[in-house]
Amino acid sequence: MEMGVEQEGKAAGKGDRSPFVPAVLRRSPLSSICTDIHATPAATGIFMTTTHLSLYVTRDVEAMAEAAVEIIAAQAEKAYARSGQFNIAVSGGKTPLPLFRLLASPAKAGLVDWNRTVVYWVDERCVSPEDPENNYRVARQELLSRVDATRFYRMKGEDRPQDAAAA
Repeated sequence: MEMGVEQEGKAAGKGDRSPFVPAVLRRSPLSSICTDIHATPAATGIFMTTTHLSLYVTRDVEAMAEAAVEIIAAQAEKAYARSGQFNIAVSGGKTPLPLFRLLASPAKAGLVDWNRTVVYWVDERCVSPEDPENNYRVARQELLSRVDATRFYRMKGEDRPQDAAAA
């Protein structure tokens, strides 16, 4: 299946060598958003972000997970070189399960330096962390407990939203 990338109003094909599409993304079919943070002069204390959005299609869920691992590993290496730390925000539900399982596998777990990686969540259900529907519980069970991840910041779904917002 051909993949396409929409970049600056131009459709890019499989063999495109656009500088806006990193090589790992050109050959790895997956939907991804990569955000680069650039520091401006120290006196301003302002940071500029640039977001690159690419859409990729894979033949199946397993290929999606493989491609995602490649992209995560490449982005992690860039982040370690730039700042010494990689930040990643993960989704909940069942969609990321194949990715979590592959990242936790003995063959892939070493691609990410989990001691220099910080994990955040993009969403959470209003349930206890032991509830089967809790996104953190699923990530902990399928990924975090199987790698050397020690730096993760979950959303406290068990807290009343009104209390959490007021804190």
